[in-house]
Amino acid sequence: MALVDFKLLPGIDKQQTQVGAERRWVDSDNVRFRYGLPEKLGGWSSLLTDTIVGVARAQFPFVDLDGNRYVAIGTDKFLLIYYEGQLYDITPLATTISSATFTFNGTTTITMTTSSAHGLLAGDIILFDSVTLPGGTGLTDAAFEDKLFQVITVPTSVTFTITFTSTGSSATGGSVDLKPYASVGPAAQTYGYGFGVGNFGGTISGVATTDLDGTLGDNTSGTTGTTIAVTSATGFPSAGGTIIVSDTPAVDGELIDYTAVSTNNLTVITRAVDGSDRSAHADEVAVADATDYTGWGSAVTASNVTLEPGLWALDNYGDVLLATILNGKTYTWDSSIAARFTTRASTGTTSYVTTSAPTASRAMMMSPVTRHLVLFGTETTIADTSTQDDMFIRFSDQETINDFAPTAINSAGSQRLQDGTKIMGAIKAKYNILVWTGTSLYTMKRVGTSFTFGF
Repeated sequence: MALVDFKLLPGIDKQQTQVGAERRWVDSDNVRFRYGLPEKLGGWSSLLTDTIVGVARAQFPFVDLDGNRYVAIGTDKFLLIYYEGQLYDITPLATTISSATFTFNGTTTITMTTSSAHGLLAGDIILFDSVTLPGGTGLTDAAFEDKLFQVITVPTSVTFTITFTSTGSSATGGSVDLKPYASVGPAAQTYGYGFGVGNFGGTISGVATTDLDGTLGDNTSGTTGTTIAVTSATGFPSAGGTIIVSDTPAVDGELIDYTAVSTNNLTVITRAVDGSDRSAHADEVAVADATDYTGWGSAVTASNVTLEPGLWALDNYGDVLLATILNGKTYTWDSSIAARFTTRASTGTTSYVTTSAPTASRAMMMSPVTRHLVLFGTETTIADTSTQDDMFIRFSDQETINDFAPTAINSAGSQRLQDGTKIMGAIKAKYNILVWTGTSLYTMKRVGTSFTFGF
């Protein structure tokens, strides 16, 4: 067979089919053409010197009405704005926890104590404000003021630990206002099928712990009658539950039921429940809340396991960034104000509040052309998270992102999709929105009064 001089023309032809693009390249990846020949790109350079904390799950570029270009980035920890080479933290804040106290123990670990249950989880981010350290630590208030810390452990419902770069001398007291970042979710998806996911031995991380205030005999009684006295009952379920009593609570402890809490007493007890062995226990032996304890060979309840990672849905309403946390609230951030880079996303942004919007939604989108705020997999009763329906859609009144209650004079409304069990996502298409569930694909199109949208 004769040798044929066959040369491919430079460039990528995406207009024709592979058959029609004769003597042309039809696809490539990280390739450029130099002197008519393809060569790989010479590498990448970093756009930023800052490090993005967490796993980036969403990115949304938009342009404000003055032509300024922004990129919103949502991670499992933060909501960030990239603008002209810098990152700005605009993560919304949860409810402030006032007047927490410090406990320094001579290490870099610091225990924080709150006056009531804080609701924090390991990994949550907290901003410190109005800091007054206890005397004698050797550290300054300024080292903590307006600084971010991550929750490392949660020993009880009213305590958690953080770490600091320097060692503080032992001291207790002081005061600080804690401003938790809005919780987004885990960095990775966790599978919770079958026996689910749980700690070895069935223990639960972060449960309330204390110790006995008195001895327990090897009988059916408590430290006094049918009552067990403990050093502190803070964090133990007040309506009754189960405790585990042992020198090593995770191993071979006695499980004891109780029906109520009275000050630091667990009342009306039942010894040696759930197949555990009854035994005598000395004063000050460790006690831990075992209400959610799962014993050996028992299935861990999969419904308590988060399956989906922390996700964001991002869009814009003119100058305003819209940001919805998966199964959470919708926040807004106004790029038109002078102090935009020191102002956080919020449900109370001036002129763009979302305080009357549903508080638990799977996804969000501003409808093209009509400018309705559409929430997918949201609440059937607004502000009641227990009514969240993974197949339910709500849309606001036109150009009124905080009005979701349908009336005779607005275009707000709702629709429940029928095919599937969960809305997985939505995307803007030509003249409509495509919405897909686990089994079906829907179109959502403007039809005018009185239904607003047809599905």
